[in-house]
Amino acid sequence: PSVYGVTTPEGIKLGDAAFPGLNDGNQRWEVMAHEQGHNFFGGTSGWYNTLAVPGPFLQESLAVLSAFYTYHNILENQQVFGIDGKTIESLNYDFTNGRNYQKQQYELYISQGKIFNDQDVLTSQALDYKMIIYGETYGWQNYTKFAKAFENELAQLFSFQNNGVSDVERSTYVIAALSIAFDKDFRGEFSELNFPIDENLYAELLVKIEDYINEGSVLPTSAQAPAPPVPSGASSERDGTITKRLIEQLQNLRDMLQKLLR
Repeated sequence: PSVYGVTTPEGIKLGDAAFPGLNDGNQRWEVMAHEQGHNFFGGTSGWYNTLAVPGPFLQESLAVLSAFYTYHNILENQQVFGIDGKTIESLNYDFTNGRNYQKQQYELYISQGKIFNDQDVLTSQALDYKMIIYGETYGWQNYTKFAKAFENELAQLFSFQNNGVSDVERSTYVIAALSIAFDKDFRGEFSELNFPIDENLYAELLVKIEDYINEGSVLPTSAQAPAPPVPSGASSERDGTITKRLIEQLQNLRDMLQKLLR
C-alpha cells in the first residue's frame, strides 16, 4: 500500500507516496509536519498516550493539528525562520490541498450519517476540520493552551482513566480542552456531529484543566496517583513550557526544509 510517512522513536520516515513528483514537484510538507506532530505529543507526555491510545481519534487528529499549527506559525514568522518566498509558495500549495482534503472528509462524515467511531479515521478527520476552522476563525495561538491539556501533570487530577479511557471520555476530553483553550462552549457544535459528551465529566474537566492552564502547575498530594509513564522508545524529557516545545518543532522542520532544498 501507498505510504506517505511514519513516525519512529528515532524520528520520521517518508514513503514513496510522499515523492515530490507526485505532488506537482512540491515537498510533502504536511506529511513531515504531521509525523513530527506524533512525536511532539506522543514523545513528551504519558498522559497524552493514556488518552489517545489505541485508535486514530486523538492520535491522528492532533498530528494533523500540529502540522497546521506549524504551517501557520511559519507564515506568521517567515523571516524569523529564514524561509524564502519560493518555499512559502510550496507550503501554501501543499497545505491548501491538505485543508481541502480534510474538508472533503468532514463532509463525507456528515453525508454518511455522522456515525461517531473513535476507531475510524473518518471521525478523526471530522475533528481535524473543526480544529482547522477554529484556528482560522479565532486564532492559532489558542492551541498553545489546548496543548497544555495533554501535559503529564494533569493525570494526577483525574480518576476516570483508571479503568481505561472510553470513546465517550475521549470525546468529552478533547471538546472540553478546545472549549477552555478558545474560551467558548463548543458542545453544541460537536453534539450536532454526534460526538458523545459526558456532562458530569465535562464539568469536572472544565474546572481542573482551566485551573491548571491558568496556574501552570499542580500541587501534588500523597493521595494523588502518579502520572502514567511515557512508553518505551519515546523521550521522557519535557520542556519547561508548551511554547518552547512548539518552537523546537518548528526549528526541526525548518532544518529539514533547508536540507531538502540544498
